[in-house]
Amino acid sequence: MKYAIKIYLVWIFSLFCIGYSLADANTPVLLEETPTNWRLQNYVPDTPAIYFTSSSCQYGALYFPTNASDQDRDRLWKSVIAAKTNNGKMFVYYTPGTCTIQSFGIDGVLQQPSGSQGPAGPQGPTGPATKTTAICSSAGNNLNADCNCTNKTISRTTSTNSCSVTSDTGSCTAYGATGDNTCVFCMNPSYPKYYGSCCVCGP
Repeated sequence: MKYAIKIYLVWIFSLFCIGYSLADANTPVLLEETPTNWRLQNYVPDTPAIYFTSSSCQYGALYFPTNASDQDRDRLWKSVIAAKTNNGKMFVYYTPGTCTIQSFGIDGVLQQPSGSQGPAGPQGPTGPATKTTAICSSAGNNLNADCNCTNKTISRTTSTNSCSVTSDTGSCTAYGATGDNTCVFCMNPSYPKYYGSCCVCGP
């Protein structure tokens, strides 16, 4: 009697283990990875397969079930190519017992690969000078003085006493003069006065 009970218990345990193994083999498993080393292989007609994934199947192989549509196969092929090209991550739910794909997709944002640095372009022409210059001219010999900027006069100041200006490249001062060259400090208003000029010239 004890022997019969022992055999019965072993039988029950075996059935439980077999049932558990079958259930485990048919439970979808999630695989997530960048498909850098995946091999896409097509078996004619229209039977794509993936090898060298991290799945528990031999050779890391994953297959489509027989009821998969042509659109499913095309989407898988395009998804893997896109992930390979842009360093994206694939996710696949598969059944370990049959190594068949149940669903798949791409995780995250695909990153476009950086292109190589292009050659340096030719040297452009030298641009026009942009700095201003200061030019000052003092009066003398009973004449008013002028700056005579070569190109453009940005500002001009005249004075019968003295004037000063500052530019990007420096500063200068000019002085006026009286009509009597022999009397430097004469205050006689009858003597005419002549002005000196201070200018800021542009390029």
